Amino acid sequence: LQLIARMAQGAPKSYLLTLKDIDALKRERYLQEEKKAAQDLLVNQAFENSKIMKFTWYVTEGYGVASQGIEDLHGAPRRLNLPDGFRDNFVNPEFYAIHDEMYSRCLQGINRASCELVDIHGHWTRVTLEIVEKDDSGKPTLVLGIVENMSWFTPAAHPDEQYFIFGRD
Repeated sequence: LQLIARMAQGAPKSYLLTLKDIDALKRERYLQEEKKAAQDLLVNQAFENSKIMKFTWYVTEGYGVASQGIEDLHGAPRRLNLPDGFRDNFVNPEFYAIHDEMYSRCLQGINRASCELVDIHGHWTRVTLEIVEKDDSGKPTLVLGIVENMSWFTPAAHPDEQYFIFGRD
């Protein structure tokens, strides 16, 4: 420490500022890596117990990626333009307004938005969006989504059976 102090006495001020800037950049990079690790942990915990499909919506890029359960979307692509691609591939047209309102609330910065709707195959479904990250202006940049089937369930003890909550039709 004494050696650094002696070196700093003879160093130009611009050099000392550069050292401070480098340290600040290192701290910032470290904090960004810690934040990313915490986000990954949060994503894994949030998705651990969902029932059908989990997706991540990269709002600024305008697309979402299904990370689990995409087979339950009846052939919909793994990567969708959101919100319209999800609506067009999954939602019964009679429920477009409810779907669009949920996404609108999310885009307004409301941390959690949810709706219940009927999918294109007639199954009742709950869709929940949770904002994970916002930019400096408060607009969402990263959103997690969970799609839950509310029409039927499969008990853990009998994974090959389906029980319909409201009946098949």
